[in-house]
Amino acid sequence: MSITNRIAILTALVATSGCAATTFDSTWRNPEAQPGSFAGAKVLTVVQVADEGRRRTAEDILAADIVERGGQAVASYTLFPSITGLDTALAKAKAVEAGITGIVIMSFAGRERSVTTTVNVQPMYQSSMYYQQPWGAWYGGWYNPYPMETINVNTVVTVQTRVYSLRQNKLVWAGTSETLNPSSYADLINDLAQATAKELQSAGLLKKP
Repeated sequence: MSITNRIAILTALVATSGCAATTFDSTWRNPEAQPGSFAGAKVLTVVQVADEGRRRTAEDILAADIVERGGQAVASYTLFPSITGLDTALAKAKAVEAGITGIVIMSFAGRERSVTTTVNVQPMYQSSMYYQQPWGAWYGGWYNPYPMETINVNTVVTVQTRVYSLRQNKLVWAGTSETLNPSSYADLINDLAQATAKELQSAGLLKKP
């Protein structure tokens, strides 16, 4: 197969592989966390990325999913428009002033891309006239095989999510997730936010919608 054909297949796979799927590899729930403790509570959504535009998009999406499941969510950028020069004491003071009782923090832990190639030999003996005679494919068979090549490109994004209760001043839930083949940043965040909200729901921290 020519380089041009390989590139065409690779491009097509990249373009069509963009259906994100998020799964949590590990989760932990503090046994002291109160059931439904975030239902109706004002929760701060924090996505720790340096790009302010992406941060705002992600925090809004996460906030919307928490609201759908009975929480009151506040995107952190509405309190802290810029992370530049923002120290811990000031962040804590602003959160208390806004009545925040819980915080959901997402941080990106890694991004891995893998490319695998599978070659399957296409059976040509039924469609090619050369294979119908004993010596027809003798010469060409040594130099011109007919491989069918499949190229798979997978991208995995790893995210750590931590949930804190300000009332209890402790970590109440944490999880590490992997999102497979997001087509875009918005696709990644949408899928991740939904999966995280469901996990918090399953842990009893949010009520079911």
